[in-house]
Amino acid sequence: DVELLDFACGTGRIASLLEQRVHSCTGVDVSPSMLAVAREKLTKTEIVEADITSSDVMRDRKFDLITAFRFFVNAEPALRDAAIKALAGLLSKDGCLVFNNHQNIDSPWMRLRHWRYRRKGSQGTFNIMTVKQMHDLVESVGLEIVEICPVGFFHPPRVPVSQGLCRVIDGGLGAFKCLARLSESPIAVCRWRQNAAAQDPGGQSG
Repeated sequence: DVELLDFACGTGRIASLLEQRVHSCTGVDVSPSMLAVAREKLTKTEIVEADITSSDVMRDRKFDLITAFRFFVNAEPALRDAAIKALAGLLSKDGCLVFNNHQNIDSPWMRLRHWRYRRKGSQGTFNIMTVKQMHDLVESVGLEIVEICPVGFFHPPRVPVSQGLCRVIDGGLGAFKCLARLSESPIAVCRWRQNAAAQDPGGQSG
C-alpha cells in the first residue's frame, strides 16, 4: 500500500499518472492557480497548498514514494537545500524519492543549447544542473541515487528531426546505463543510505 507525495505538483501532471496506482496520493504546491487546475483533473489525490520548506503542515506524515519533477533545476541553491531537507523528513525508512533534472548540462545537446543562449545574450535565466549536483544534493541529507534512468538523447535544437527517429535513438542509447548521465532529462531514483536510514531517517539529528 504505497503512500505517494507529489512535491511541487503544479497542475497534477505526475499525480494524474500515478494516483490510481497507489493506495493514497497527496499533491503539494504553493501556487493556488495551478492547484485549481489540479483539483479539476485529479479524482483521488489530496491537494495541499503549502510551502513545506517553512511549514509543518505535513507534521508526522511519512511517504513511501515522493516525486519531484521539474523543480530542483529551477530552484535557487538555498531553496534546493531547504526542499531536499523537507522531503527527507517526509520519506519513510524504506521509501523512495524520484526526481528529474530536465536541463542536465552534462548532455551534449543541453550544453549546445546553453552555449547558444549565452552567445545570443538572451535575457532571463537558463537554469542548469549537473549529475554530480544531483548526487551531492541527495547525499547532503543521507540519501543516495541508486539508479539514473535516461530520458532524451537526441533532440538537437532548431533541427527538424522526426519523433520516430528520436525514439529509436533514445531507446537504443538508453539501454546502456553508462550513458544515462549524458541524457537531457535524467530521472534519479533515490533511497536512504543504510547507515543513514538506521540512524536518522528524517535527516534531522539533533
